[in-house]
Amino acid sequence: MNKRLLWFVVFLLAVLLAAIPALADYPVHIVHVGGPDACEAWGQSIGCDANFSLVAIEHADGSVTGQWEDQYGRGAGGVHVVIDCLSVDGNQAWVGGLITQDTFSGDGSFIGFRVAARVVDNGNGSNDPPDQISFMNADFENSSCDEQPEYELFDVSQGQVGVK
Repeated sequence: MNKRLLWFVVFLLAVLLAAIPALADYPVHIVHVGGPDACEAWGQSIGCDANFSLVAIEHADGSVTGQWEDQYGRGAGGVHVVIDCLSVDGNQAWVGGLITQDTFSGDGSFIGFRVAARVVDNGNGSNDPPDQISFMNADFENSSCDEQPEYELFDVSQGQVGVK
């Protein structure tokens, strides 16, 4: 092997070794939801609720990070959740985490509760069925996203769910 080729191989190996930490943090799954809540589930008009949004990322090392905001309509407050679990099966995802901010209860009593939800990405086309979300479930204390509970799903007529 000539010297020029040897140096090229050494250089290529150095570049590959330098890239390993970046590859270790490469997202395995990304789930996002944005829009009003599932108002039709309560028999109310579309857009009756303020905001349901989340971003959850599963990293190559298995760790999960993300944020989830659920703001209720008509000034009723809401909660902020730090996401720490995610399970994806096809176009469905289960996300869970810890409530870190609470303006809904009036006294912050929901802070520290673990909650979870299920979301379904049914596509982006005009002929695709609506995406779906579940209500925020507080029965998540002793379970894992990997158990994939069959939370009841409701159509989301506005907004978008993405499961990748």
